[in-house]
Amino acid sequence: MEGSRTEHLIEAAFERQAEEAPSAEPVAARLPALRSRRRRRRALTGLAVVAVVGALAVPTALRAFPPAAAPAPPAGQTVESRVAEPPGPPPIPMRYTVGWLPDDFVEVSRNVDVEGGFPQTQRWAPLEGIEQGDPEDLIENVVRFTAYDPDEINWDTVAEDLAESGDPTVNGSPAMLDSAPGHSSNLVWMPDDSTVLTVRVGDIPGADTEDVAYRVAESVRPGGESPFHAALEPGWLPPTLTVSGSGVMRLDDAWGATLSLTPPDAHPMSPSLSLWTRVADSPDRLPEHGAGTPVRVGDRDGTFWPARDTSEGPLSAVLQVQLSDGRWLETTFQDHENSEEGREIGGQESMVRFAEELIFLEEPAGGWFGD
Repeated sequence: MEGSRTEHLIEAAFERQAEEAPSAEPVAARLPALRSRRRRRRALTGLAVVAVVGALAVPTALRAFPPAAAPAPPAGQTVESRVAEPPGPPPIPMRYTVGWLPDDFVEVSRNVDVEGGFPQTQRWAPLEGIEQGDPEDLIENVVRFTAYDPDEINWDTVAEDLAESGDPTVNGSPAMLDSAPGHSSNLVWMPDDSTVLTVRVGDIPGADTEDVAYRVAESVRPGGESPFHAALEPGWLPPTLTVSGSGVMRLDDAWGATLSLTPPDAHPMSPSLSLWTRVADSPDRLPEHGAGTPVRVGDRDGTFWPARDTSEGPLSAVLQVQLSDGRWLETTFQDHENSEEGREIGGQESMVRFAEELIFLEEPAGGWFGD
């Protein structure tokens, strides 16, 4: 349900936070201090995404592309991999989980905040529902649960709106429900003064989505049994960007993953710069981009499309390359301000280097995968 009142409720809170934020010095100057503060608060490092390793053996981590001779690389931070240094940074705890789901629903994806104020999101669906595509694209026959970061946003106005909604409560907590008969239901509630939780139920054949949404919501409990372990780690960070979010998903017969990079303290809903990479079983089709430029990514052939303006609006820079196991790596860069810094990060040399230096795990860990 695009544009529902529950979605607008969350978006408005983020917009108010952005408007009330004090003006800041250039991002590059603030980068070390911001990383230090966030490391202390979360007891994680700027490489929290490396929490994938835990006690895993070193052979489970590998670079996607064998090293290839290259000209001098663009400026940026080289990140020392910690995959060979157990125990490494701790996994990222899932703050909440659910205790009830419709029959045959299993967890097919989870996404977490690393350093960007992004929410934690989990999705459940029947396995046959992901045979034809990315679990994160599911809009029907899916349950999505989201927990927003209580440290990043002032939720006072959300609490006021929920108290006035008049909808049934969730375990005594004020709630707001949006639903379209036969389609989907969105439910948002606050179990305490600083926590916002949402459940979205996409059309489930033979089920009442409102009833399912409330049953899932009333089964929510604190998490911790199964923390998040990332599946991708950057070996190199473009200038001024840091890892802000990470995700893992189940594909038909393999796994996929996502990694998001933004400037520190970027607006989670609309960062000025964002680099997003995905491992999936097929690439996006880009007919509006036209023919791309053939490039070499390690020992593989790929295609690069530069960012440019068109009569239909701006197009992002995109790099696509097929991995040796048949899956695809796709990296997209967006710069909403068309800045000089963005043109450097989204250039072919920088995009190829980022892809070449990504570190993969052979399989995500954590015990939840597909359960």
